[in-house]
Amino acid sequence: MAMLATAILIFAHCSLTTAAEAIVLGDERTDEYMPLLDGKRIALFANHSAMVKGEHLLELLLRNGEHVTVLYTPEHGIPYVREAIRAGKSAREIRSMWRRDVESFIEKSKPYLLYERKER
Repeated sequence: MAMLATAILIFAHCSLTTAAEAIVLGDERTDEYMPLLDGKRIALFANHSAMVKGEHLLELLLRNGEHVTVLYTPEHGIPYVREAIRAGKSAREIRSMWRRDVESFIEKSKPYLLYERKER
């Protein structure tokens, strides 16, 4: 009976919620989490749908001067790569866009490797 009463209360609360009470997603609350990121190294795990008010989360972080050191992109990758593909850039041109970041990652990861890295 208590469970039924709880369910009815939840339903009543939900039905009283107006359209004016907008749902705010966590990634849109930049005023709350951006100050916590200042001066930190950031690892971002995000796919193509990580959009904050029409801007990809990675682009938002970089535009705000945040230090993104690791980027994991499952599924469809990140927007600037898709845009380069749409623009008809060659694979060589796209790889050159990453070169500086990859070289930086290789240098930073050396102290943590459990094996000797083979150069290509």
